[in-house]
Amino acid sequence: MDERRRTIILEGPIGRAVFSLAIPIILGNILQTGYQLTDAFWVGRLGAAAVAAVAVSFPVTFLVIALGSGLAMAGAILTAQYVGAGRQEMVDHVAAQTMLMVVLTSVALGALGYALAPSLLDLLGVAQDVRAGALGFMRVSFVGIIFVFTYAMFQALMRGIGQTRLPLLIVLGTVILNFALDPLFIFGWGPIPGAGVMGAALATLITQALASAAGIAIFVRGRHGIHLRWSSLKPDLEYIRRAFFLGFPGSVELSTRALGLVVMSFLVASFGTLPTAV
Repeated sequence: MDERRRTIILEGPIGRAVFSLAIPIILGNILQTGYQLTDAFWVGRLGAAAVAAVAVSFPVTFLVIALGSGLAMAGAILTAQYVGAGRQEMVDHVAAQTMLMVVLTSVALGALGYALAPSLLDLLGVAQDVRAGALGFMRVSFVGIIFVFTYAMFQALMRGIGQTRLPLLIVLGTVILNFALDPLFIFGWGPIPGAGVMGAALATLITQALASAAGIAIFVRGRHGIHLRWSSLKPDLEYIRRAFFLGFPGSVELSTRALGLVVMSFLVASFGTLPTAV
C-alpha cells in the first residue's frame, strides 16, 4: 500500500476512509451483475428456452461458488490484520497460501459439478427443450470455476490491503469485453460458429480467465502491496487450518442463500419453460 493511502486508512478521518474504500467496492459489485445482464440481453434473442437454460443454471453454479467463498473471506481478514501490524512478509505469505487453496478447491468443485451436471438438471426437473442448453451452459461454467475463484481471491486480498480501485477497473474492462464477446460466440461470425446458449458461457469464461490472469500478474510483479512468490506455495497446514475456521461461517451463509435460489428454481421449473425464463 502506498504511504498516502495508508495514512488515509490508518490515521485519517474514519468517514473519509470508509467512503474511500466502499465506493469502488459498491461500484464493483454493481458491475459484477453485468455478466448476468449481458447474458440476458443477448440470450433473450434466442427465445424463452434459451433464457430458461441460463436462469436454471445460474443458481447451481452460484451454490458451488458459495461453497468456496469462505477461502477468499479468510484471506481478506488475515491480510488486513497483517497490513495493520506492518508484517509485509505475512501479507505475501497469506496471498500465496490463499491462492494455493483456491486453485485446489476450485479444481475439485469444478470437476465435481461438471460430472454431476446431468443429474443436477434431472433433480431440478427442467423441460426437455431447456435441458440441452442448460447442460452446455452449466458445464462450461463449471470449467470456468477456477477463474471465478482466482479472481475472487485477488479481489478479496486487494480489498484486505485497502486497494479497491484496481479490481474495479478490471471488472469494468471485462464486463465491457463480455458484452462484445457474447454475440460473437452466441450467434457466430466468420470462422467462429455460433454456440447458442453455451456461447454466452464461453464468452464469460474467456473474460474471467483474463481477469484472473491480470490479478495473478499484478501479484507476481508485486507493485500494489502484495508480492506473490512461487516459493511460498508450499502448503502451510497451520495457516490452512486457521483460514478454514475463519472462512467456514461465510461459506455456510452464502451457501444457504444459494440453496434458496436452487429450491426456487426447482419449484419454478415444474411449471414449464416460459415461467422458468420469466
